[in-house]
Amino acid sequence: MEILRYAGFAEEETFAESPAPGADFCVDETSASLDAATETQIVYEGSLGRGSRVHRPGFYTVDGDIEYAFDARTIGWLLKWALGGYAFSGSGPYTHELYGTDDVFLPSFACHLGKDKIDGTDFEHVFSGCVLDSLELSVEDGYTMAKAAIKAAKDTKGTILARSAVEALLPDEYPLVFHEVTVNRQNSDITAKVKGLSLEVGNSLSPEAGRSLGSRFARRIPAGAREVKLSLNMYYEDLDTLALLWGAESGPSDDGTTEVPIVITFDAGDDGSMDITIPRFVLSQAPLQPSGKDEIEMGTEGVAITDAILLADEVTTVYSELLVTLENDQDEMTVGGS
Repeated sequence: MEILRYAGFAEEETFAESPAPGADFCVDETSASLDAATETQIVYEGSLGRGSRVHRPGFYTVDGDIEYAFDARTIGWLLKWALGGYAFSGSGPYTHELYGTDDVFLPSFACHLGKDKIDGTDFEHVFSGCVLDSLELSVEDGYTMAKAAIKAAKDTKGTILARSAVEALLPDEYPLVFHEVTVNRQNSDITAKVKGLSLEVGNSLSPEAGRSLGSRFARRIPAGAREVKLSLNMYYEDLDTLALLWGAESGPSDDGTTEVPIVITFDAGDDGSMDITIPRFVLSQAPLQPSGKDEIEMGTEGVAITDAILLADEVTTVYSELLVTLENDQDEMTVGGS
């Protein structure tokens, strides 16, 4: 057996198109739980005795996660699929703007997972009709990590790629690392106070809502409510964060929590950069809880609120909780592009 593991992606022209498009790019994933469906049979209990005697094929849907150390190129595709809104400009380096939309149907894609090469079995696990249920970007120590939670219509057997073919589809850019990340809150650089962060876009997908007569498989996977959550693990150096939660300096205000803008910047120099702008961020918690003589940390959490955002063309206004501005050497992200 030969260890050969990768995650390849390609945007679909139509939902769950068959055959699935071949991978336009690959990432070197650290883990992948995306797998074949479970509990796919309808068991008929009846009343003839205590046991069940009949089963038939039931609704089939697959889900799972893929996690990898992200770079300033491939993360653009995942953000596009998680948010839905996309604008492109520039002539190299290029500017990609990604933002949430009110569209129920997000872009779908195919996912190809290499799951080792076994003697006598040439197997690549292929998933079609993939939609992002959530995308989490986290920064703690070492590499910046992306975790994509995927729901898909079906899976099939494909032909695993050769190592050289995978290498050719990997990005040239290095993955970002923690010291290339800065945080600006309320027009003030608070990077030195932040030990780690996590940003998650949740789409509340419902494969069951895309079920219809005549097929075991979802014909669509609509999105529900979108939620954008941000967690900052911070040093306890002052009361600025608690004051934002209170909405005042000395205690809770009748006006409630203070809204603040936040900008998270990922800068890999020649390998590209990314700004995540949250115009309206509202804290939901800022705990200060001593334990023995251990350092007090503030594991702050909050949510982003929709606002009107003007895009780079200074003409288009969108309504979203965040705007991601990505600059790299990648041309427009379109179906069939890489």
